[in-house]
Amino acid sequence: MSRRRGPPPRRQARVTPSLLAAAAAAAAAAVATAVAGAPPVITRQPPPFVAGVFGSAVTISAAASGAADFQWQRSSTDHPDYWVDLYNGAGTSLTISIRCPYGGDTFRYRLRACNADGCVVSAVSRWDKVTWPVPVWVETPPPVLPGFAMARWVASVPTNDGYFNWTIKDLNGPPGESLRSEPSFIAGNGKSLTSKQGGEMFPVSSFPPGARVVALAQLFCGGPGGGSSDTIQSAPVTAAGPPPLTAACPPFVKSTAADAGGWVLSNGSHFTTSTCARCRANCVRMPGCTTWVWGADVTVVARHRQCWLKARTGPFFPRTTPPTDGPSPWVSGTVPANERTACPGVWAADWGGRVLVAGDTHRRRSCIACEAACRRRPKCNVWVWGFAALGGRHRECWLKRWEGGGLPPLKAGSSLPDSKWLGGLLHDRL
Repeated sequence: MSRRRGPPPRRQARVTPSLLAAAAAAAAAAVATAVAGAPPVITRQPPPFVAGVFGSAVTISAAASGAADFQWQRSSTDHPDYWVDLYNGAGTSLTISIRCPYGGDTFRYRLRACNADGCVVSAVSRWDKVTWPVPVWVETPPPVLPGFAMARWVASVPTNDGYFNWTIKDLNGPPGESLRSEPSFIAGNGKSLTSKQGGEMFPVSSFPPGARVVALAQLFCGGPGGGSSDTIQSAPVTAAGPPPLTAACPPFVKSTAADAGGWVLSNGSHFTTSTCARCRANCVRMPGCTTWVWGADVTVVARHRQCWLKARTGPFFPRTTPPTDGPSPWVSGTVPANERTACPGVWAADWGGRVLVAGDTHRRRSCIACEAACRRRPKCNVWVWGFAALGGRHRECWLKRWEGGGLPPLKAGSSLPDSKWLGGLLHDRL
């Protein structure tokens, strides 16, 4: 049997690592050859507008193929060649702090992508849709403040960039007028403020009468070309009415806001005390004094702290008429009977008799001292003392002798409400 002759069978080729590496290198070379000489291609543009809230931050991004280097650039003008690299602008995204556009600047941003064969830039992303945060009240005055206080307002914003514009106005005042209008730095003006706060102060003493004062606050920056937020307005604050005059006196003196009538024993125009309690104490020490009157109103400088000591006794003592030139500046009170020293004798009485000692050259400080002077003279049985501090006879002590039996007569007119005399008798000598 004969064998068929033919070509020998083929062996299967073996793939080695060296062959794979060679193939990969060849493919890479082919790709490199295909893209050689081509700059990057922008595959995603940044947003056409940068929109955000003043004081916050916004992130924008773009993309490019075939790029080895990415750099964000900024321009504050529309000049096509005026672009500067941002120091923190590497990469495909950029975080922008929304700050004040001073001088009307409108910032523009773009991404530059580069490789060995060139650079391309993205479309422009323009910052021109900025909104302004409205300030928020942190501190406002209470509805009513005393006249010596300082009204204080504090507002906050989410930035330290820009200014506060403050207006203080009276809601009851003329339309369009303000008590004060001024800008102030954020966290400035020496008002003990923290970061991102602004404040304003206004003395209550400068409030117009009956005013309802409010503060208006607004965030602004950039001057005429900048921008500003909406304005916020505080609740109104009013000045408290003046405290009652009796508030100047301690409760134990039981004062009333009045000028009590009575015969004047001590002229307050020449006698002052630092407090109404001291005025009362002087009344306690003065024989015959039942009533004290003290100038409590600090706004009436001419009368402030004057201390008038008076006697309210009998049916004829003078009554004080209400003042006609404004509210009374006086507080007054009486001394209880168990605390005061009564005068001997009779009020509004100038007894007759032969004069032993003329009072125009003989004065005594009190009614008791005048009686004692009479007692020391054996022939004296009548004494008359000038109690009226507002008259020219004040403290005159007249010593007399009555020998007509019974009671001496009263001099004409001495018993009228405008009397200046207090008269006494030593009955054991009549």
